[in-house]
Amino acid sequence: MVHSLVEFVDGSFKAQLGRPDMRLPIAVALAYPDRLPDAVPPTAIEELSGLEFHDLDERRFPSVRLARQAALTGGGHPAVLNAANEEAVNAFLAGEIPFSAIIPTVQRAVEAFAGSGETLAEILEADRWARGYIKANFGSVRPA
Repeated sequence: MVHSLVEFVDGSFKAQLGRPDMRLPIAVALAYPDRLPDAVPPTAIEELSGLEFHDLDERRFPSVRLARQAALTGGGHPAVLNAANEEAVNAFLAGEIPFSAIIPTVQRAVEAFAGSGETLAEILEADRWARGYIKANFGSVRPA
């Protein structure tokens, strides 16, 4: 039911809530910036009662830890994370790496990145570097 949750520096949160139905994000993508009426059945407020929130298990979801690490490191690391993930998923879809190698592949790219990312040009270079790194090295990456 919770599709996104953002915490602000003042300690408040904003959440986007609705039915767990992929037709909604697809409709948003197709009609952006407008919204399509009746993309999914309306969510009754009563359906939102009883929501529970738990700490995220970063061992079970290692990509979250990796994303948080890239965000904390800053510079071009988030761009490397994104580009490496896109290329690793492409390699998986092409049958070049197993699904279980996606996260280790991305992690190796993030760890190997020595560049910066203070300017737009440097961020674009980080993206280009990560795509090249994955394309050149994905064959040697195997699940841990």
